[in-house]
Amino acid sequence: GGYAAWALITGCAPQAYFGFDWYRGEAGFQSRLYEWAKKIIVETGIPYFKLVRLDLQRMSGFPRSDFYHVDGDHTLHGVYRDLVLAFASLDPGGRILVDDYDFIYDVRIAVDTFCEERAPLIEKRYIPSFRGDMLIRKKS
Repeated sequence: GGYAAWALITGCAPQAYFGFDWYRGEAGFQSRLYEWAKKIIVETGIPYFKLVRLDLQRMSGFPRSDFYHVDGDHTLHGVYRDLVLAFASLDPGGRILVDDYDFIYDVRIAVDTFCEERAPLIEKRYIPSFRGDMLIRKKS
């Protein structure tokens, strides 16, 4: 989305930003939201960014990165799959921030399951917020 991307870009000045959004035709990604997100990200002056409209569940991997923000389709399967893909492409010491941990039950279950399965490989930290966030760090 636009607000999360804007907050990340203005808060940490990354070298590049890739935004992936769920796309399922009429029921999913809306063109006006894409244009709005693109506008506010361009205004930050980031040297390279790309917003991609696609179905993440059909992807086999993400670009290598040191940070991912997961705020996807909010289903148990979808969140878990996003975490698996992000973790596989995450640099050692990198982090995944998951939104809606307190707000949506399926998100909490997916995150808890993912973290339990990878307990020796990760550190996690709960961040109290309006909807609850979980920060997952891949150990080096």
